[in-house]
Amino acid sequence: MLFETKKDNKIVSPYTPSNYPLFFTAILLYLYTFLYLNFVQRRHLKILIILNVILLVLISNCYFNKIYFSERTYESTYQLLIQNHIELYEKIQQKDKFKNLNLENTCVGYCYLNPTKRWCWKLPSFPVWILSQMNHFNWQSVNSLHVGLFLLNAYLDSRLRSENIKAVVQILAMGENDVRSTPFCFLWMSVNDTYPIVVRARVMQIWQKAWDPRPNFYFPYLISCPLENGKVFPKYVTIENAQCPHGYSNLLPVVLPASVDPKRHTVVCVKGLDYSDDRSARLIEWIEANLLLGADKLTVYTYNVHPNMEKVLRYYQNKGYVLHVSSSLPGNQPHSAWQRSRFIALNSQQKRRNEILLYNDCLYRHLNSHIYVLPIDLDELLVPIGGYHNWDEIVKFTTFKLHKTESNLSALCARNAFYFDQLSSGRGNLHISVPRRMHMLRHRFRSSQISSAGYYSKCFMRVDNVETAFNHFPFHKIRTALEPTLFFATEVALKNHYKDACPKELTDDKCDKLMNDSIMDYNLAAFQQQLVHRFRKVCAELQFPTD
Repeated sequence: MLFETKKDNKIVSPYTPSNYPLFFTAILLYLYTFLYLNFVQRRHLKILIILNVILLVLISNCYFNKIYFSERTYESTYQLLIQNHIELYEKIQQKDKFKNLNLENTCVGYCYLNPTKRWCWKLPSFPVWILSQMNHFNWQSVNSLHVGLFLLNAYLDSRLRSENIKAVVQILAMGENDVRSTPFCFLWMSVNDTYPIVVRARVMQIWQKAWDPRPNFYFPYLISCPLENGKVFPKYVTIENAQCPHGYSNLLPVVLPASVDPKRHTVVCVKGLDYSDDRSARLIEWIEANLLLGADKLTVYTYNVHPNMEKVLRYYQNKGYVLHVSSSLPGNQPHSAWQRSRFIALNSQQKRRNEILLYNDCLYRHLNSHIYVLPIDLDELLVPIGGYHNWDEIVKFTTFKLHKTESNLSALCARNAFYFDQLSSGRGNLHISVPRRMHMLRHRFRSSQISSAGYYSKCFMRVDNVETAFNHFPFHKIRTALEPTLFFATEVALKNHYKDACPKELTDDKCDKLMNDSIMDYNLAAFQQQLVHRFRKVCAELQFPTD
């Protein structure tokens, strides 16, 4: 397995130089089809969209396969291609997802009723040996595939329904390179089953190759196993490449996500945190701010964090506000804390792929308990403004103003505003009543330029309508006729982004403009009194200083 490395502040890729004539030809064709698609009569809309996406993949393949390119260029290109996803990729998702599922079961022994049906003379019995060791596993591997496939969790999903399909077992996995073969699902109703139900799986990569087409990474996958019985659900699932295997290499319990009636509004999903320094005060302020603004629960994944941060997470978990999930990396990625931290710091593109799977694990954990999931980072806060008090109010107002129906939303997103550290330094004592260890409340100046829609945005994703989630928007949607990704007006909500420096992917000119053109925008003023009170109370209970 090859990963990107850094040398003299450059990212080194192990692949061949790009074909420059092909690169520039693809760019010209892409621009032509894009202009034709947007400004000329749309007779062949679907064909043009598909051609546009193919050309985009070709361009990015040429571009990313260069030997050397600066980290800034890499990240800026990645952000640009992500933005293109919203404009193009959503348009070609035309099929309801259950139509791509195959319910052709495998029977054991001779199939009297249907001799042409897939069949096996015999299947191995239930893998009790895996069950006895299951508590010691984090990731489980599929040994029968030609590439490494590592399984994390399996969830029962009752949202995908048709005349034949009553539910789907959804398995989250990381695959080494592309998983090209289609494996089989072995579904066990109990440990006493003589034989499992066997169905062919559907494998979807939760990644768009146009963003970065290089191979030799671990990619996130969703493996779907359809069920035709809506009354009895499997307790365990096994994934193997062979239809009639000689043995089983894995066994996952099928989790039925907890139900809440009525459903809660929003669960916040936080990717794997890895901090050796103490950020406990910022964590307390951030958790309390999210709870104050409308989060019902926060699901926080961690690799390795400072003991004080562990203490904070344990405190909120005991109160029922936080679900703390300890995470690890699959395959041959490092497992010791210091090696993993260094690996994450030096391999941003693999880190990004790993995070996507955790966001989707959060989505599936809360299928039946929450209306929205909000994937967001520790340095971000989605803030209602313009007199609105919480997230529920801004969602209801925006859907009403846009003449939309909430149940038909896929995502509702807030645009990004940078609050850089240096913008609030040297501005005078504007926060005398705010404890010194509070970070967000002591930053009142932001760049006057708000990021374009799609750049650094974060979204409320409608759980009922999203099959897979990406960091910034839904990736795969469950059905057609859903609304595209929508955005709050900047007078209604902003995503405050608290950064110590300008993002590395932006050019010097853009950074200068962001840094030099700033305004005072204390959109947390309406929440300051309550947030300070909450912060002091928690710090006192945990015996942490506030100043």
